[in-house]
Amino acid sequence: MALPTNALRRIRLAATATALIVATVGVARQGAATDTANGAPAGTTPVPASGPPAPAPLAVAHRPRLELLAHLDPGSRRVSGTARWLIPNTSTTALDEVRLWLYPNALGQRPTALGDVNFHWLYPRGFSAARQTLPAVRIGPGRTPAAVRLESSAAGRDTVARVALAAPVPPGGEVSIEIDFATEIPDRLGGFGCNKTQCRLMGGFYPFPQRLGPGGWRADEASDRIDYVARVTVPDGVDVLVGDTVARGGAPPVVASASDASYVTLLTDRSPLVAELTTSAGSVRFFHHETRPPPSDTEVLPYVREDRVGLVLDGARRAMGFLADTGMDPTAREAHRPLLLVQAPLRHELVQVHGNVVLVSDRLFEIFPVERLRKFHRMELVRAVLTAMIGRSARTFEPDPDVDLSTDVMASYLTEVHTLKEFRRLEFARDLLRPLAFIPAVDQLMYAPLVASSGSYFGDSEDRDAVRDDVRRFSARRAGGRFIYAKLLDLLGAEGMNRLGRTILGERVPLRQAAARVFGADLAWFWRQWLDGPPPRVNYRLSAVKTTALPSGGVHVSIDVERQGAELHEPVEVQVVDRAGKHHDLVWNERRAATRLELDLPAGLSSVEIDPRHRLAESAVGALRPEDDPLSDNRKPRRWRMIYSGFGALVDVTALNASFAAAATVKQRHHLRNWFLLLAHHSLSTRIGLDAAYGRSFGAQADRNRLTTDLGLKLSGSLLDPTFGVASNESLRPEWRLASSVFLEHDDRDYFIDPWRAVGVSASAGVSVIGLQTGERLVQMNAGVDLLRLFELRPGHVLAVNASAAATFGDIRVRGQLLQIGGPGGLRGYAVSELFGRGRAIGRIELRNRYVSDLDWNLAHFTSVRGFGGNFFFEAGAVTSCEGFGISKNDVFYDVGYTFRVLHDAFGVYQQMLAIDVAVPLNRHDRVCLNQHSQGTADMPISRPPVVVLISFLPQF
Repeated sequence: MALPTNALRRIRLAATATALIVATVGVARQGAATDTANGAPAGTTPVPASGPPAPAPLAVAHRPRLELLAHLDPGSRRVSGTARWLIPNTSTTALDEVRLWLYPNALGQRPTALGDVNFHWLYPRGFSAARQTLPAVRIGPGRTPAAVRLESSAAGRDTVARVALAAPVPPGGEVSIEIDFATEIPDRLGGFGCNKTQCRLMGGFYPFPQRLGPGGWRADEASDRIDYVARVTVPDGVDVLVGDTVARGGAPPVVASASDASYVTLLTDRSPLVAELTTSAGSVRFFHHETRPPPSDTEVLPYVREDRVGLVLDGARRAMGFLADTGMDPTAREAHRPLLLVQAPLRHELVQVHGNVVLVSDRLFEIFPVERLRKFHRMELVRAVLTAMIGRSARTFEPDPDVDLSTDVMASYLTEVHTLKEFRRLEFARDLLRPLAFIPAVDQLMYAPLVASSGSYFGDSEDRDAVRDDVRRFSARRAGGRFIYAKLLDLLGAEGMNRLGRTILGERVPLRQAAARVFGADLAWFWRQWLDGPPPRVNYRLSAVKTTALPSGGVHVSIDVERQGAELHEPVEVQVVDRAGKHHDLVWNERRAATRLELDLPAGLSSVEIDPRHRLAESAVGALRPEDDPLSDNRKPRRWRMIYSGFGALVDVTALNASFAAAATVKQRHHLRNWFLLLAHHSLSTRIGLDAAYGRSFGAQADRNRLTTDLGLKLSGSLLDPTFGVASNESLRPEWRLASSVFLEHDDRDYFIDPWRAVGVSASAGVSVIGLQTGERLVQMNAGVDLLRLFELRPGHVLAVNASAAATFGDIRVRGQLLQIGGPGGLRGYAVSELFGRGRAIGRIELRNRYVSDLDWNLAHFTSVRGFGGNFFFEAGAVTSCEGFGISKNDVFYDVGYTFRVLHDAFGVYQQMLAIDVAVPLNRHDRVCLNQHSQGTADMPISRPPVVVLISFLPQF
């Protein structure tokens, strides 16, 4: 059944959405006139400024209660103490054991999710293991010693401790358990670790119980919310933050308490600076280490010395001011508590929210200072502040399991409302970059982003964070609040979402109850579908699109849509575009596995597309292979895209020459199987060359934009430099070349800047014709193979091995037909025009090291230097004679050298590299090729420098 509607598009695409949303959430401060000015439609009721009378707090749930005694020594990165738990049995079954999470042990081994791209986002100085031990466990009021059994789980080795009880505890009873613990803190960035002067233990540094469900202990969720009292000691001179209690200078035990908290947080630092902000919605304290610069408005480039502390405070001010306009009124008990922002070394996220404490990345505003770009970062800060502030209110009416979920949903909702109010539209990096999609780095960024916090830029509702640096998410993968918000928006529409916001924030109705009220029916199926386990795997596809001519003109269109994989009930938007450019939006909102949508198009059919706004979370299941892009079957006809695949330059500083290449790739959007490549190039031997290649890809995904293996055909034509490799007295001078070849390539690298592991194999065979200025044609055949292997010795340190061999056959009479082993693609210490032969073999070995990974050299925001590295390399090659395939020890050459690498982020986002090679030839000697000496003649020797310097922007192999 086709349901034409604009409801689902309204919040993102319609200009009236801004007025609708802001008005229905905004405060009626000036009566009906204000409503009209703000665009509120008749009949809407804004949330009153004071809100309805707050309901009495929920009856205190039987939450686990914790008394924590701990001592933290930042110097030794160790915290030890005792956790005394009183755990109520809220299940329906008797408990014969207590199951505890040992979160630090989940960080005891390097996660497989940390690879060459994101490893240094958490471990800039190499992997550092965390560890937690339990010297003693005591049960019951009598503190009876108990045995502990450690078990592994999906979270890692020894992450679960099982403590047997002397007697079962019935439903409604309580378990008293006292646990001595010692935790080794890793040298690590993010929310759990020590770095420089700061230690961040955002929950989980003590043993804590698994969540209790109706059937008993649940390993798929981290823990229940708790009440706690914590007493913490630290060395003198250390400032400490426990929960949101601040103590400066290492005083006697710092005592903090909280009710209905997720966990205890502990943060230490030395002499941080404090900036404060007071608004009508509350106050903010920002702990940081930056010296705020003087005003720079008169500077030529004012952004090079920005007050980033001021930018953070301004973001918090905007968020809190907007929150005040919505009419949210935290309880009086909470209103006086300042929100605490702490500058922290976050790399894979921009912000983290932990109750009333928000960690803010020290690189939050290092992106290029254009507001259209920076708004992605600013909105993440706004969302974090909203999350923290809404959480204060949500705890008074939401049941324990749903407090964080409800808070995240409402924060996501209000962030979009605020974005519409500030910028008049919702825009993500995909929209911003689309005009630049022909640039390969942009294409890679759009289709296979290798950037931190990609959800901030691309608006992905699906949680793609493989690092999961959060004690609330380490043990299981469940849908987050941003994802649930997206599904509620699709279910309820924009107007329904506004009603839901008013119901939750204004009337303080719990999320599930409010959603059912707005929807008009029970939504138990909705919560089961999206919250019971990880998001289901589903693929939507256009199985058929048929057109039938209408007698009156135009066509009748029948669209068959399939749902493969999990059985779901969610609205699926199908956009039909006619030949006049008009969009027709249809929605399929039924549980069955397939449907047919039909409509008449007087102007004819142009295209059909499922989910044009990328709202659905799809997986490669059903008719798709695991390596396919799940969006590859969402549109008919498929779109094509042309990618300017890059302008590459390699400069030989020593010889003062350069080689250039520019390429463009043509392939279908989201389709990884077929591609076409056009390449223009110039080198010492070629004045200008043009190549065209077709490739068919297969194998696994190297990344979301490329498969590992290609089989293809290449055609090329070149105008040759007639002087290359030709002596002044020779008459045979090449003029042009035509060539064709077939190739097979396999390369599993997902990252070409600084890869740590790789297997690469390529082979090719072809035929070419060279035309001489005399009119003669020389035909030859060639074949070659290349092998690559990268071994990760330890993070940031790689042994790279490369071997290649090639040969050419046929009518060989000029050196331009021969193979070379010198130059950037071979032995870097020798010139391209120095060593020729009919066959060659080259072996290269490199020890690649990254020395520094956490630099922060911001070069006017155009790029930021993040690290330095270096490669020691040794290369050896053998080249046959020019007349045949004979070889002697006089035909073997080798060199050594060093590569200095600068790793940097373009515009603060995209990883790039600058490499400077210094190569020294070790056994340069003369040899004769087609009657010419490689070192010239006694009368006219060829001067070769003892050292070669090359500059490039990618690894040599």
